[in-house]
Amino acid sequence: MRSESPNSAAPAGRKLRFLSAEQQQRYAAEEDRVNTQLDFALLPTVERASLLSGLDRSVESRMQALGFLSETLDRARGAAMLFHQAHGKLESWKNEAFIRGGLSEFASVFGALTRDLLLAGRPEAAHGETDSQNPLLHLMSLMRDIGIHLSAFEVSTHDTQVIFYAGDDEQEHTITTAIVSNLTVNLLLKKREAKKYNRLDLERVVAWFNDKQKVFGAAHILVQGVGAYCEEIQARYRQAGRITRLQRTADAAR
Repeated sequence: MRSESPNSAAPAGRKLRFLSAEQQQRYAAEEDRVNTQLDFALLPTVERASLLSGLDRSVESRMQALGFLSETLDRARGAAMLFHQAHGKLESWKNEAFIRGGLSEFASVFGALTRDLLLAGRPEAAHGETDSQNPLLHLMSLMRDIGIHLSAFEVSTHDTQVIFYAGDDEQEHTITTAIVSNLTVNLLLKKREAKKYNRLDLERVVAWFNDKQKVFGAAHILVQGVGAYCEEIQARYRQAGRITRLQRTADAAR
């Protein structure tokens, strides 16, 4: 399934069409006063969606190859599973529950990673989602805190045009997706933790999320966030493992 969004994510350094000229000027003026640095080049490229649910198989394979992230991977799988239960044919309260549950399971990945590292005897600190510079992971963290502690997210349906590809055959269809309809910067700013972000960064990531979810649905975008977090985890500890092995080899040769 593939659909082109009118406001596809622009490369780093390019002005984003979903921000007004005034917002772009404010963003440029405040870039040097950011408390939490975010890198918008790390946002996933969302141009198509698979009919298959769950994490990307290649992401799972790289996590499994490390050999000690079993609970971490299971928690990530659980988050993806819950997100994928939300779709346009369900009652809104069910979709809200699945998205709220998926965000909570996503937040639990950090605790699982901490335990996996401890059991494996690894000395490294656990890499939390807010240790990332990916704006989507920070947004998901804020969404989880707000959805659990402050205010319910409202989930509604949205019709979108998509193209299904089967070999050389292309067919255009209208599908109904589930979207978070009340996601705004003002809602995020109800959380004290949101104050550490440049407001214009929040405006930018909220605009990106709202743009993408209207094409692919909230669930698909949130699963992309889970996958991005897993990619950071496996890359970090694969590299750390290499350094540890090299250090042990050097110590043995002394």
